[in-house]
Amino acid sequence: MELEGVDSFVRSPTRRTLSVAIDRNGNVSVRAPVHMPLDAITRFLAEKRRWIEEKKAAALGKQQLIPVRQFIDGEEFLFKGQPYPLRFEEKSVAPIRFEHAFVIDERYRHKAKPLMLGWYELKAEQVIAARVKAYADAFGISYNRVRIVNTRSQWGSCTADGNLSFCWRLVMSPTRVIG
Repeated sequence: MELEGVDSFVRSPTRRTLSVAIDRNGNVSVRAPVHMPLDAITRFLAEKRRWIEEKKAAALGKQQLIPVRQFIDGEEFLFKGQPYPLRFEEKSVAPIRFEHAFVIDERYRHKAKPLMLGWYELKAEQVIAARVKAYADAFGISYNRVRIVNTRSQWGSCTADGNLSFCWRLVMSPTRVIG
């Protein structure tokens, strides 16, 4: 069954309410109870059409703001809120290092993206774990462990048993945001 302008339509026997969601790509998802009449769903979508179009436009507008990374000489990447250029060097001392620039050995140019990701994850673990420890000591609280994760829409989360998860992208933010 298809509904006009809807990318995903799911009927669920356990659902009791009708919901509409727009993801970051502007895709519209509708979830409905199994027994809800199709004309009631269609009427609801017609009533919410303006809201749906506004949210789709906002999602697509945000998507255009995200730069497409090419991993080329001179391209800038953030670290602690500051932009630093990416450089490639012949016979560097390490596959990747940071010296007021991200420096990648020319032999690893084809692996620039995973090298950068690994570097960010390592720095995030160092920086964030230190901040968590400092706050835990200052407030006299404890935690189980700190994990660095790759999330797109959430900075961090915690569990009831004291596990803390943080997105590696936090180290791209200014220090005051990390703290």
